Amino acid sequence: MKKIISLLLVTALVATCGLLVGCGKKDKAKEAATEVASKAKEVETKAEEKKEDVSKAVETKKEKATKELSSKEKALEEASKAMQKKAPKKPTVHGNGIVGVWEYNQKEYQIPATYTFKKGGTGTYKLAGQVQKIKWKTKGKKITININNQGDMNQKYKLEGDVLTLYDITDSPVVYYRVG
Repeated sequence: MKKIISLLLVTALVATCGLLVGCGKKDKAKEAATEVASKAKEVETKAEEKKEDVSKAVETKKEKATKELSSKEKALEEASKAMQKKAPKKPTVHGNGIVGVWEYNQKEYQIPATYTFKKGGTGTYKLAGQVQKIKWKTKGKKITININNQGDMNQKYKLEGDVLTLYDITDSPVVYYRVG
């Protein structure tokens, strides 16, 4: 486009100069040539500026599109990784009621305690990494737990969904949460 405009201006310059020289007006021809050359240079400069503006606009849009694409690619990659991860294992509840795995872990009680009540009245009690076998049975609102055949502990208990409350010998509640 710039070349076409320059060519047209040069053609106009040559024609104008030719006419002026033919008429015997060399100074006027020189002046016209200078003016046309100046106009041609002005048109060329404006065309260059427009080209730079368009180039900048294209580059800006290109950068924006690249960033957006990069952002979407990252999101897609993260979603893909998340989909590849196995879903967290849902706790297995072995039966209903008190049967299952129950954990006590309160801030004021730094060592987690875990009861595992199995069908048939057996299970385990884990405290501070030590696992002990238990036998248990319920009757009404009472539970009897025997740890390592060292005698029965009779306690009141309350079961509400995934929350098991055992009452100790001072009748204070100790809350356990179902984890399996």
